[in-house]
Amino acid sequence: MSKTSFSSLPNPTSLVLGSVQWGLKYGRANTTGKPDLKSVMEILELVSSRTAAPVIIDTARAYGDAESVIGELFKLSPQLKKHFEIITKLSPLANLNPDTDPRSAVNVAAVNMAAVNMAEESLTISRQNLGLAHLPTVLLHRWAHRAMYGGAVWELLLQEVRNNRIGKLGVSVQSVQELKEALAETNVKHIQLPFNVLDGRWHADNSALELIESRSTNDVTFHVRSAFLQGVLLSSPSVWPNVTEVNTVQITQQLDQTVRELGRLDRADLCIAYVRSFPWVGGVVIGMETPKQCEDNLRYFAKSPLTTNERELVRARLNCCDEALLNPALWK
Repeated sequence: MSKTSFSSLPNPTSLVLGSVQWGLKYGRANTTGKPDLKSVMEILELVSSRTAAPVIIDTARAYGDAESVIGELFKLSPQLKKHFEIITKLSPLANLNPDTDPRSAVNVAAVNMAAVNMAEESLTISRQNLGLAHLPTVLLHRWAHRAMYGGAVWELLLQEVRNNRIGKLGVSVQSVQELKEALAETNVKHIQLPFNVLDGRWHADNSALELIESRSTNDVTFHVRSAFLQGVLLSSPSVWPNVTEVNTVQITQQLDQTVRELGRLDRADLCIAYVRSFPWVGGVVIGMETPKQCEDNLRYFAKSPLTTNERELVRARLNCCDEALLNPALWK
């Protein structure tokens, strides 16, 4: 198979392998479930055979046994391991109570210490599962954890960077406000945010867009997730969440019309070409359950992104800011 280097394309936006499907049955449009080890190995082998540069795998402690799957495959094929770089996310710390009575210093201190212990355990398990003593990039799964627990969790991560056990720190954000706060933190070097052809939230706030554009050319890497909105953008209206005042039939028709007008292969090609057309987007996280999906996505990434005029056509036609549609956490 011939190798295609993304760096040779007009916009060298990287394919980032999303791994949540490897550890959980994830995604509203996921009909195949969690893939077996053989299928994930085939995906990794396909990517390594088609790309010249190292490819990033995005994973997390919260993604079921995804880290273990990755580590197991790297043990089976040490040569394959050299072709990939890992980004993982700290545990969401879901078992901790953030509403501890602030009047009780003893209780607050106990919760803060419990958070640090849980964060340390999360890092230890990630290293064991992935077979990595040094974690290249670690993200907070929740931006709120930067300030919570007296800032102790963030200080732990900073200490891990100083001890060369973590390469760089970042965060997964959910909103424009979280993005602005994260960009004010000088130690944040990587930001992951949801973004797709419908998502106009990031451009509705000019100050946020200016921050993104200025920092992406300086010292922060931006990766986008949810390019397919959990597969909804590729599906029939019956799969879409039921959101009041959102005409899913009309949106799918507009998507298909735009695919035809711009000469794209299909909706997936349009969705990827759109997010790749923004210079600040340094990587697109795409989850895959099957080798066939991997083949398709490699073909999409080998194509050129949208031109500026094509991108603006899509924005004018499709962008919305309806949080109820754009945030899967709010879906019923």
